[in-house]
Amino acid sequence: TYHLANVVDDHEMAITHVVRGEEWISSTPKHLLLYDWLGWRRPAFAHMPLLRNSDKSKISKRKNPAARLLWFQEQGYLPEALLNFLALMGYSQPGGEELFTFDDMVRDFDWKSVNTVGPVFDLDKLGWLNGHYIRELPVEDLAARVTSHLARRGVLPATPTPEQQSLVLAATPLVSERMQILGEAEGMLTFLFVDEDKFHVETESASILYGNDASRVLGAAVGALDDLTVWSTGSIESALRASLVDGLGIKPKLAFGPVRVAVTGRRVSPPLFESIELLGRERTLQRLHAAIRMIDGG
Repeated sequence: TYHLANVVDDHEMAITHVVRGEEWISSTPKHLLLYDWLGWRRPAFAHMPLLRNSDKSKISKRKNPAARLLWFQEQGYLPEALLNFLALMGYSQPGGEELFTFDDMVRDFDWKSVNTVGPVFDLDKLGWLNGHYIRELPVEDLAARVTSHLARRGVLPATPTPEQQSLVLAATPLVSERMQILGEAEGMLTFLFVDEDKFHVETESASILYGNDASRVLGAAVGALDDLTVWSTGSIESALRASLVDGLGIKPKLAFGPVRVAVTGRRVSPPLFESIELLGRERTLQRLHAAIRMIDGG
């Protein structure tokens, strides 16, 4: 009954080419006989090799989250990157190019170039492709996609305010070179949107605040930033370098590490001085004071 329904359904939809996985090869003779018995013209049949895990095992829908299409959206893969990647899984461009658009594939497609060996589903390769497509996007387009992703993840409301959208647009160039997937923007940009009563320092980053001189460094940073008359990336960098590096005689890495963790909550963030500018004077000073209290046990 199933095979009959399959053939009837394809015929009624005027299917001319049946493209399916190689596990259907054994059923193909039955389908061909059904077409002949029913007096219908046979469609062309093509069978694709199955995708494999890195250990060459079959991808399981139950065990592998990447077998679920929405997983890629949740992680922040771009549709155009995923299309390019899936095309590479079963097909090679005439010139061997790895980067090509869907329109390129449609124009150049030839069944003779379809792979006959089961390709390995390599998420590292997909990440590389996705990073390329992220960096190729105009800033406004990428910012819109980052905004949508942050809204889906609950970092932003379903309908972000114009101020929030502007903040994402300003922050996007700071993280575009550091991302392979949009999901990485969540970790790097959440500090800009979280309410102060919910802001916290990640556990794995907190040790930086308890290192030598951290309290003294943060106190000096408060003094330097509190006196600024112009709140800009350049003036912030100059003030902090003069106060922490020159004034305290501390190497930049040791001087700026505690400041980064105090204002962003993480070891890894967008560039520090730009982050402080975007965060604003009031919130930056509030977080520096909070970090000092945490260090001092208050």
